[in-house]
Amino acid sequence: MKKYLNVLFMTLSIFLCSCDTSYKEYSKKGYVKMKEQDYLTAKAFYDTAIVNYDKDSTCFYNRGVCQYNLGNYDEAISDYSRAIELSPGIAEYHLNLGDSKYAKEDYKGSIDNFTKALALQPTYAKAYLYRGDAYYKLKEYEPAKRDYNKVIELEPTATAYLVRGNVSYAEKKYDAAEEYYSKAITLDPNYAQAYMYRGDSRDNMNKIILAMEDYDKAIEIDSTYGEAYYNRGISLKSANDREGACRDFKRAVEFGETKAKKEYDLLKCR
Repeated sequence: MKKYLNVLFMTLSIFLCSCDTSYKEYSKKGYVKMKEQDYLTAKAFYDTAIVNYDKDSTCFYNRGVCQYNLGNYDEAISDYSRAIELSPGIAEYHLNLGDSKYAKEDYKGSIDNFTKALALQPTYAKAYLYRGDAYYKLKEYEPAKRDYNKVIELEPTATAYLVRGNVSYAEKKYDAAEEYYSKAITLDPNYAQAYMYRGDSRDNMNKIILAMEDYDKAIEIDSTYGEAYYNRGISLKSANDREGACRDFKRAVEFGETKAKKEYDLLKCR
């Protein structure tokens, strides 16, 4: 009987080791495909890995990344939540859970998760950035400013200055917005969006020539920037340059800026 039990134990051990090896192999294959941005294939590998072994938080987290990039936000939330159950102390898990909720426009829910990420990692610039974005969407500008200011303190990137400028613009503090966008441009001279937004700020301060220069630069950097064509068209319309406005509204429509069609029709452009 003792000999039989030893054989049974040995057989069971071999089975468990084989299963463990199988899950790791599928996990590795999933990771390779995920890095290649083949998220559908990567997800299939992680599905199989998790069937073999459902206690590895990394598998759930990485499958959540795949689900997110496939637009399956509910499934991503489920996977990130399971990853957190298994490994609650990893800030990135909380960040990505919040980001998935943000994608579903659950901004308040996302703030809770970003805050948890920051409790685990108080200098996590990306978490401040994302939480600031959520506050901005809720039009809670004071906490948004605090978070963006913290991002600038930790990682003073062009994006950090751009989003901080967006808050000032929303508050109609166009001079402050202009300054933030200028700082973004200093850090990244090819930042088309920063030129376009600075142009909007300058247009609101009646700095028409400077605004036009910014719109021109944004379009020079990105010739498919529909919103920049639209905004320049609005400025040209205000300056009674019908021909120039029509040309820009037409280009804006071509690049997906549907609201430009109304302006194009109102001017009876041909």
